[in-house]
Amino acid sequence: MDGTVILAIGILAVVVYKLSRGATSSAPERTVQDDKSAPLAKGQADYADISNSLHQLRDRELRGLALALQQRGGRIMSYLFQHPESLPAARHFLNYYQDRTAALLRQCVTLEQTEVNSPEAQEILRQTKETLHDFAAAYDKQFNKVMNLQLNDMEAELKVARQVLDGDGIEKGTRPQILDEEKTPAKTAAENGWLTPRNVGAAALTILGAVGLYKLLGKQNDKTEK
Repeated sequence: MDGTVILAIGILAVVVYKLSRGATSSAPERTVQDDKSAPLAKGQADYADISNSLHQLRDRELRGLALALQQRGGRIMSYLFQHPESLPAARHFLNYYQDRTAALLRQCVTLEQTEVNSPEAQEILRQTKETLHDFAAAYDKQFNKVMNLQLNDMEAELKVARQVLDGDGIEKGTRPQILDEEKTPAKTAAENGWLTPRNVGAAALTILGAVGLYKLLGKQNDKTEK
C-alpha cells in the first residue's frame, strides 16, 4: 500500500477517535446540566403557583399560611439557584413539600370559589390549615438540611486553614495590630485639638458676620418694598 494512503488512513483514524472522545465526554456535562435545571424549573413553577394562590385566597388564616410558606420557599429557591450543587439535599423539599403546598393551596382557592360551606368542607379546610402549619416547620427543617452541607464544607475548609496556619507558625488567636486599632473609638473634636480658643473665636466671628449680613439684606428688602 502506498505510504501516502497509509498516512491518510492514520490521520483519519486519529480524527475519528478524538471526535468520538469529545462526544462521549461532553454528554455527561449536558446530562448534569439537565439534572440541575429540571428540578430548579419545577421548583420555580411551584413557587409561582403558590404566589398565584396567595393573591386569590380570601380566608385570612390561609393567606397568612400561604405567605409564610411562600417566603420560606423563596429563600430556599434563591439559595438553590446560587448553589445548584445543593440540589440533591433539597430533592425531598422540591418533590414533595413545595409540590404539595402548591396543590393544596390550589384546591383551597377552588373550594372558596365554589362557596361551598358544608360541615365537610369546613373540616377539610381545618385539616388543610393544620397541615400547612406543619409544612412551615418542615420547610425550616429542609432548609437547615440544605444549609448543613455548606456548613460542613466551611468547617472542613477551616480545619485545612488551621493546619496551614499551624504549619506556617501562626498561633491560634493571633491578630494583627490593625484589627485592634479598628476597634478604638474615634477621637472627639476636643481630643483632636479642633476646639482651640483660636478656632472657636474664628467660628464665632464667622457666624456673627453671617447673621449681620442677613439682617442688612433684610432691611434693604424692606426699604425697597416700601
